[in-house]
Amino acid sequence: MKQALAPLTTLPQQAQPGSEFVYGHSTDLLGVIIESISGKNLKEFFETEITGPLGMIDTHFYIPKSKLSRLAAVYNATDSHIKRASDTNTAEDYMLSQGHYAAGPMQAFSGGAGLVSTASDYSKLLLMLLNQGTLNGTKILSPSSVVEMTSNQIPYIDMDWNDGFGYGFALTIGKAGDLKGKTLQYEWGGAYNSKYYVRPEDGVIVIYLTQLIPTSGLKDWEEINAVIKIALGIAP
Repeated sequence: MKQALAPLTTLPQQAQPGSEFVYGHSTDLLGVIIESISGKNLKEFFETEITGPLGMIDTHFYIPKSKLSRLAAVYNATDSHIKRASDTNTAEDYMLSQGHYAAGPMQAFSGGAGLVSTASDYSKLLLMLLNQGTLNGTKILSPSSVVEMTSNQIPYIDMDWNDGFGYGFALTIGKAGDLKGKTLQYEWGGAYNSKYYVRPEDGVIVIYLTQLIPTSGLKDWEEINAVIKIALGIAP
């Protein structure tokens, strides 16, 4: 990844740091920084510091062949139907195909979009965050780190699709009463229509996984999320 990201250093900035939210390769760059500081590649670092201690046994950058049969197929949505994605993996269509999860050199460990996982494994990560950095007696982060990660780091920037942004999380922030200013929900999603959120005030985590791309025009998540919040008595 270091080699792949090197050209970024020659490009002009899209915006001055701290002036606006820009979706890009920042988390991939953080992965390279972690490798440089730790002296480990990102796969080794994650296994030592995160996935191993949390018992996330099915979370991988590249899936072992013994587990490949468990990988859910990718599907493509069209205006009229959903179809299984192609098995080809050309540079032009790899996002719309079955992907590169068990072939090739397996040396690129992306900090921003590199892992495959399961709902069971991902729940361990989210429960650790919900529990302020600890799960089943295993401490991954300090409580203060979790608070910082899930607090609005850009309160001076208006965002039209959420209330703010932490370190990797889109935020919903309370606007009135005792909850004013508190992070009510932090969340993110994936390219294949996966979603998750944590609601620290309610003690709730939600994980929704699909293998569907593109998803424009679909309302599956909106409808499922509405039902979840009604069932839990949470205001949408």
